[in-house]
Amino acid sequence: HAPELQADGSLLVWDNGNFRVPEFSRIVQIRYDDLLGTATEVFSWRATPDIYDFALGDVDRLPSGNILATAGVSARLIEVTPAGEIAWEIALRDPAFWIYRTEVLAEGEFPEALRPFPE
Repeated sequence: HAPELQADGSLLVWDNGNFRVPEFSRIVQIRYDDLLGTATEVFSWRATPDIYDFALGDVDRLPSGNILATAGVSARLIEVTPAGEIAWEIALRDPAFWIYRTEVLAEGEFPEALRPFPE
């Protein structure tokens, strides 16, 4: 889901893992070579224990070089370092809620979102 073109021309995607045995979701970055007709896995990350989200998901490269992953059905946000370590993780407590997508806003980009609701 949500492929993101990287500066080096590779694609960063959330791989739901459907039709794989065992089923598991992961972050994967793939570089495609037009001349050779090959695809090479540049980076992958898989949670321990496994996460499996049959639908939804998102990944975004952050300015720090880390990756923000959205496991939509599991309703989890996970920031992963280039070394494959979890920087932080958060999950919604109510399994009835899924997360469609997550976007990182630059400072001041959407200040209305941070204002309290009027009474």
